[in-house]
Amino acid sequence: MEKFLINDLVVFSTEKKSLIPLNDTGNTVSLNGPASECLTLLLKKNGKVIDQKEFFHEVWESKGQYVTTNTFYQNISVLRKAMKAVGINDEIIKTLPKLGIKFTGKVEMISAEHELYNPSENSQADIDVSKEIEITISPNNNKRNTIGLITLLFIAFSILVFTIMDNLKYKTNYLSLYESIGEINQCLVKAKGSDTTSYKSELISLFNQSGLICNKGQTAYITPNSLKNKGSIIICNPENNLESCITYSFTESHHE
Repeated sequence: MEKFLINDLVVFSTEKKSLIPLNDTGNTVSLNGPASECLTLLLKKNGKVIDQKEFFHEVWESKGQYVTTNTFYQNISVLRKAMKAVGINDEIIKTLPKLGIKFTGKVEMISAEHELYNPSENSQADIDVSKEIEITISPNNNKRNTIGLITLLFIAFSILVFTIMDNLKYKTNYLSLYESIGEINQCLVKAKGSDTTSYKSELISLFNQSGLICNKGQTAYITPNSLKNKGSIIICNPENNLESCITYSFTESHHE
């Protein structure tokens, strides 16, 4: 668990995935998982430009997950809204065109045991800015609020459908980046990485030791990290049927 003090005004807890103001100028904000991890990466590399590729790998791909550019920027937008919600009005999360994202605020790591007091905690619930839609309920306007709620739910559903379709399209393009490195029991094995060919025998051995079964006609996609003994294996049956793909993560040490 880590805690960061931002601009001497707000504490970010990685365990709670929350931004907690130290005074009454803002509200406690809860972040979704990816937004929280994006913020953690920005704070740890404060002042340095982080490119999109690094975000993708650290937050999603290292866990065997897929992400679109649109989803990535939605999470960055969530972080900017969160900063304003907790009382930080300066633009401290900056986008540098064609370069990446940089955090420009003041950052200080604090003790995990540090107790926080937030004056607003006794008067109102946390705000979750990871939800793009905010609903305010007025007791004197029930009918109008009901119509508004239905409209907002419809918009949220439309966004969800679009995101799913976008992810499927991205997944198709993503799998095309893998190169064939051999076959196991007539199962085609592919891997992703600039130096894949230099250690393909090691990857084949790693797949054999994983205990996973890949049958004739199936395709196994191996995504190792820089240590070669961690990553993910995706098995699809058949290759062009993406709905049948299953992702497995592996973390066991590999010995030749």
